[in-house]
Amino acid sequence: MLKLTAARTKLILDKPFLGALVLRLPMEEANIKWCPTTATDARKFYFNPEYIEALSNEQVQFVLAHEALHCALSHFARRGHREQKRWDMACDLAVNELLVKDGLTPPPGALVDMGFAGMTAEEIYPSLQEEIEEPLDRHLYDEQDDADHDQQETQGRQQDITPDAPPREGGAAGGEQKEKGGGSDAPAPLTPDERENLSTQWQQRLAGAAQIALQAGKLGGAMARFVDHLLQPQLPWRNLLAHYVSNIARDDYSYARPSTRRGDPAVYPSLRSAQVNVTVVLDVSGSVTGEE
Repeated sequence: MLKLTAARTKLILDKPFLGALVLRLPMEEANIKWCPTTATDARKFYFNPEYIEALSNEQVQFVLAHEALHCALSHFARRGHREQKRWDMACDLAVNELLVKDGLTPPPGALVDMGFAGMTAEEIYPSLQEEIEEPLDRHLYDEQDDADHDQQETQGRQQDITPDAPPREGGAAGGEQKEKGGGSDAPAPLTPDERENLSTQWQQRLAGAAQIALQAGKLGGAMARFVDHLLQPQLPWRNLLAHYVSNIARDDYSYARPSTRRGDPAVYPSLRSAQVNVTVVLDVSGSVTGEE
């Protein structure tokens, strides 16, 4: 825990944007049976202490920021009907590329492909169809997609940043001791309401963290552009279409041109809207040259 605390403090001082996000994730030691490396459910940061001890201080900063960015980008709420394992892989590639560009050091085995630079997880996902076979069996499982695994393995949404965890010291005896009493059990999965509420909360945290970093002058260019894109207001296409359609729709009545659909004995107005007549005049007298 001391190593994690020191890494978190270093992030707050050197990279306040990431540090502010990491502060939002309480750290909790997890049972090695379901969490061999690190994980998050958008509520906490879960870790295997043996895995953390095997990393350098710089790599610990990376894993903290990695899980925090998963939450800040609402990866837990954006999967939709996508296949879980490929989605985890796409999210890792999207997050890790940002962290490497920001100067952090990835741990051994982290999924990094700079060919996906600037792409979101949704954009990366379709590109992984032919290379899905080999790495996916090393990812942790989502209980919604894999009911064949035991409950300890499948509860909670975990995001493992490294396909291969470093070897653990102590052999089988150490592992048995950890399974018996060490670390917390896997968290319960998010309900739909929790998923929606957490997504809103993390978007607010993302905006707040970006503001803090900008004020400190410590938000990198690549990260700043990415955050700016994420925080741009997104309007539903139906609202945009309705705005243009309503502008040309007839929504008022006028006696200037009486209605022809109703006859005697009364005169009724027709349905019309205010209109602006536009006239285009072309000067063909020869006083205007071609360049003009």
